[in-house]
Amino acid sequence: MRRAIWRWHAEREARFASHNPILPESQLETIRRVYETLPATRAVLDVGGGNGRWRGLLGDVDNYTVVDVAAPDPVSLEPCITHVVADASALPFDDSTFGLVLMIEMLQYVAEPATALAEAARVLAPGGAVVVTTRQAWRAHGPPEDRFRFTRYGLEHMLDSAGLRVRGLTPLGGPATVVTATLENNVALLTKPLVKQLLSNQLWRLAGAVDRAVFRDSVHGPAPDVSGWLVVARRSTDVTSAA
Repeated sequence: MRRAIWRWHAEREARFASHNPILPESQLETIRRVYETLPATRAVLDVGGGNGRWRGLLGDVDNYTVVDVAAPDPVSLEPCITHVVADASALPFDDSTFGLVLMIEMLQYVAEPATALAEAARVLAPGGAVVVTTRQAWRAHGPPEDRFRFTRYGLEHMLDSAGLRVRGLTPLGGPATVVTATLENNVALLTKPLVKQLLSNQLWRLAGAVDRAVFRDSVHGPAPDVSGWLVVARRSTDVTSAA
């Protein structure tokens, strides 16, 4: 019975992810549009992508590579995904290899995030795009590896230094959703399957509506109070290695 409840909960959580404004899944259509409008190669590199679940979210990409510091779970491996164990700060790929580089919720865990972005730019083909999602406000998740938080200005500076130009910057959440995340992270009852489905997810919906209706200036103004960011950047200069 308990296993069935958790399976039901996991299925509903997967469906709800696209409706939670702090999660990258809420911007799935934006990420899909970036992929579908690539001018050249559509080879995808998913940095820190684990077992490669974003391949299915993008639409079962043919040429899909995951690079992660941890070896993938053999049980959940898909034969159509190439898995490489390596560090984001030293990608073992040739220059200009990929049309899209995904860096979904991983930059905060990298010891040298600026170097990781520079490496993403290096392996990106001309006209390609990097998609980054990361946190500005969240409790430490998986310490001590969770090292950084990023404002939009820090992200723009690092991307520009890597030879990438920001083409889109979308806030993930706002003041109300930040408060909701704090509650859920600190009140264990709110994460129980039945409570999560009947109460907590309704709080997320309400928080998103409040951010859109009441806190628009706090989200989109010069001092944004948000949970995180989705950034789309494109290669704009010759950032390949000298070799």
